[in-house]
Amino acid sequence: MNRSSLLLLALAAPLLVAQTRSVNISVTDPKGRFVTGLDPENFEVLENGLRLPLSNFAPAASPIAIAIVGEGPSDSDLIQATSVPDAIRRLEASSAPRKVLLLTAPADPVADGIEVVQATPADLAKMVIKLRNQYHLEFTPSTQTATIDILLKPPQNLPRLAMIWK
Repeated sequence: MNRSSLLLLALAAPLLVAQTRSVNISVTDPKGRFVTGLDPENFEVLENGLRLPLSNFAPAASPIAIAIVGEGPSDSDLIQATSVPDAIRRLEASSAPRKVLLLTAPADPVADGIEVVQATPADLAKMVIKLRNQYHLEFTPSTQTATIDILLKPPQNLPRLAMIWK
């Protein structure tokens, strides 16, 4: 390798640094019931086998704003909107740290800081329950191409738990 190619690699390396990643995780017991009350210590994020620190952790049942466009389950905590722009406006005005736009039809990316989740009309109520019982983990891998594993370390005295993440 000649000197100019080494310089090119050195200049290109910072472009591969990854940005903060967010993962929402549901934890269930063997009967499919959601498990709440876990702490950050119960989750371990590994990058290529090495532990990464969590930069943010929100427990299950932490404040969340959920907007549904059109008809949805009847719930005083849900934002019922008539259009996607109306839902986005109302979510942006919310003080909840996590904001979710729940849609039954595909949509383009909407806004920074707002998750878009797809569901069928028949599954809207189930999806709201699932969203309210997710743990939110944030971490920063060293590169965009890192292999990330998330491990669950369940507390003592609990049966084997299952972890579902996206």
